[in-house]
Amino acid sequence: MRFSRRDFVKTAVTGTAGLCVGFPVTGHAVESTPLPEEDGYKLWLRYAPLGSAAKNYRKIVQQIHVEGTSATSGVIRDELHSALAAMLGSEVLADNKNLAAGAVIIGTPDNSKLVRDLNWNADLSAVGEEGFVIRSTRIDGKPVTVIASNKEAGTLYGVFHFLRLMQTGRPIDRLHIVERPALQLRLMNHWDNLNGTIERGYAGASIWQWNDLPEKLSPRYADYARACASVGINGAVINNVNADIRILSPEMLRKVAALAEVWRPYGVRMYLSVNFASPERLGGLPTADPLDKSVADWWKDKCDEIYGMIPDFGGFLVKANSERRDSSQERPHRFSAARTVSPALRRDARDAGHRRDSGDAGVSRPGETPRLSWHNVGGVFAIGHIRKGQGIHGRKGARGKNSAGAHHRDGIRHESRNGCELVRASFLPVELVCLRSACMGPGNVRGTNR
Repeated sequence: MRFSRRDFVKTAVTGTAGLCVGFPVTGHAVESTPLPEEDGYKLWLRYAPLGSAAKNYRKIVQQIHVEGTSATSGVIRDELHSALAAMLGSEVLADNKNLAAGAVIIGTPDNSKLVRDLNWNADLSAVGEEGFVIRSTRIDGKPVTVIASNKEAGTLYGVFHFLRLMQTGRPIDRLHIVERPALQLRLMNHWDNLNGTIERGYAGASIWQWNDLPEKLSPRYADYARACASVGINGAVINNVNADIRILSPEMLRKVAALAEVWRPYGVRMYLSVNFASPERLGGLPTADPLDKSVADWWKDKCDEIYGMIPDFGGFLVKANSERRDSSQERPHRFSAARTVSPALRRDARDAGHRRDSGDAGVSRPGETPRLSWHNVGGVFAIGHIRKGQGIHGRKGARGKNSAGAHHRDGIRHESRNGCELVRASFLPVELVCLRSACMGPGNVRGTNR
């Protein structure tokens, strides 16, 4: 018997749900939940109907109780409303006044008395600001499911985790989940140019419609942020590392600020690639020397301007050198540019990341092309070559030109492969592979199940 892709998906989704929640799957159950035609736009947030297996979930999910009045709380309400209606076949009542058996309660200690009264202080302290706790418990004798975090972004991640359990047919009647992200910075890195092209792009034009911003906001911007949040991504560098100086102009910053405002409810922060020579080419200074006081002052004023438009601005990505781009490679301290910009950033951006000055991919043998390195210097990410025969932080070594090496640092696996560093770490059930190089094509990036 031949099965179409659609038949396979229908059987897999409904069959798994039925097995996991204890409902016997029959051919009739599969046929009663046909999937609509799709174009892939919904990604993994399809929320396909669960068929007859939805009956068991309905016993546990009978009410939505989302605390808070912020934009993030609104996003959570909308996500739960649409997802549960799609998977269970009918809407689930939202009620913040009368708590019912089967309620799904979402909140933080700051916005929810129900969460505060649970006294989950130890678990919430352990998960940090973006982790979450999901538990099956009782309040006033009523069985409920509580999704709690210290910050609302964490509750959003918890909601996506809860919905993912339902999507994959997992039992949700006895939950005790405590999750904390492995990395503080979980970023997308775009190579989009201001003219709408993508450097070495393989999938069409940029989704950022600069000519329409800030007045016209495409619904795709919110969809993008929602997809990022659903897998725990909390920031994005939106422009090519070979940065156009115009990205820091007042006109472009207003456009960037409009995007940042759309992303904010989803916990996705804005980052920008910036040109090392911006003080000279955009600011009109006679030099871009990072040790010049006027240059340091220019960066400080520019950061103040950005924070005035984007209060939660994440930081900069700076290309230190390569490809004949303006760089700091002529300076004795090759990351002095990043050290100049860093003090201008706010403390939360400067302190972000698992460690300052982190990330080297090894070194090259004499005569070889220098390997590439990624550094976090106080919230400013610098990409550049390691000079021949030199290591970072006093480490030295040699590897063949096309060899692959690996080392562990801060509990995270770092791999050097063909002159690139791949950093592998997991958040929630999704593993992210971050390419920390300015000069690589898609053939050099691969996933991992480790």
